[in-house]
Amino acid sequence: MIHLAIIDGSRVFADVLAASLSAEPDIQVVRCATGSTALRQALDHSSADVVLGDAALFDPEISSSAPRAIPTPRAPLDVVAGSGTPNDAKPVVVLLAASSDVARLATCLRWGVRGWVPRTSSLGDLLRAIRETDTGGTWIPPKDLTRVLGELVWSSGAEDPVRMLLDRLTRREREVLLCLVNGMGRPEVAVRLNVSGNTVRTHIQSILAKLGVSSCVAAVALVNKAAPASSLDEVLT
Repeated sequence: MIHLAIIDGSRVFADVLAASLSAEPDIQVVRCATGSTALRQALDHSSADVVLGDAALFDPEISSSAPRAIPTPRAPLDVVAGSGTPNDAKPVVVLLAASSDVARLATCLRWGVRGWVPRTSSLGDLLRAIRETDTGGTWIPPKDLTRVLGELVWSSGAEDPVRMLLDRLTRREREVLLCLVNGMGRPEVAVRLNVSGNTVRTHIQSILAKLGVSSCVAAVALVNKAAPASSLDEVLT
């Protein structure tokens, strides 16, 4: 049984949805409310498995002065890597959107949202989104999938999770990582940067710790997610 909370900007719309979804044998609506405060409460304290919320009420902006609807992920890479929700004890989030704004959708996905359903979608699509996210999947409109993946993988904005990790590196660590990306071994890196092998080893250990990976291969793979090969120099400078 999927325990569902519905939070929308319109009480009438929320009530209609609740009546329709409650008719499904595997769905139980445990809460129906309106407003951004209700959405935050549902995400923080609800016993629901899935929170179906109005995208207009959801604010994923990172701000110390304005509360967010859901907490920051354990690490910025969590969402992109598909390692699960920001907090496994929290309900998964499906947003009802007035329009298909790919940039906003990508931002919401980075911060843990698992489903995105246009308000004009059929009840069948909404049910598929609820059931898919409840079992650990992600649901977005198929027609937006390619553009959303591009936004997630290739974005070079300051809010991009991979770029946030790379920004932790010092300038010298970026130079070492760029050498690794270009296929150099440790001895070649030492020669290129005119430093000792021990210095290279120290930089690599620091790089792996800051990126949260366990090998140079994983570090290179992470960088390759940040940008196409043609712009790697830009990503690491």
